[in-house]
Amino acid sequence: MVTGADRLEAAGVPPDVVAAMSEDGRAFTAAAGTTLFRPGDVCPGYILLAAGCIRVALVGASGREATLYRVGPGELCVQTFQCLVEHLPYTACGTAEDDLDGVLLRQAAFERRLAASTPFRRFLMTQVARRFQSLTEAVELTAFTPIPVRLAAALLSRARGDEVPLTHAALAAEIGTAREVVSRQLERFAKAGLVALERHRIRLLDRGGLRRTAEGEG
Repeated sequence: MVTGADRLEAAGVPPDVVAAMSEDGRAFTAAAGTTLFRPGDVCPGYILLAAGCIRVALVGASGREATLYRVGPGELCVQTFQCLVEHLPYTACGTAEDDLDGVLLRQAAFERRLAASTPFRRFLMTQVARRFQSLTEAVELTAFTPIPVRLAAALLSRARGDEVPLTHAALAAEIGTAREVVSRQLERFAKAGLVALERHRIRLLDRGGLRRTAEGEG
């Protein structure tokens, strides 16, 4: 039988950290679609996922969202880390994209482990560095990569089979642009035979063509 501890170790979490989370933490679960936190919410503690994915996004005054990053098994949410270290409320929104299973470490236990455990600190600092690198890459992608390239890559990465179960607005949040821009580009992709635009879904017709576009060859 596979346990939560087994899945954490399979996700690359060091045994010492798994042991610490198992000793001081409590089981954490949430259903897909659950909003875990919003701007202004107080952080409940450090969550380490064994299964599932959390999407973290900024929300503008107009309600428009921009995806910052995703948190998978064994990964760190830097929003949560900042809230715990600086005792600040959240400034972003976190949503469960899948059913979540993991461990929650409350603030006091998190601070105690952070102060006393070298393996725990090393693990967190490594995760912070990796997240910083991924955020830097995301900024570079948004700033210097054309919309068609970003959209083609998003379609390929978010597809389930040959379907992309995302709205135009959700795709816009993924690539950091406006919904109208995504809609226009999708129409161009449809005319080129790369996708079919159907009610409430996008079907991929030419993965090879999309891949070439995502690689800047289209």
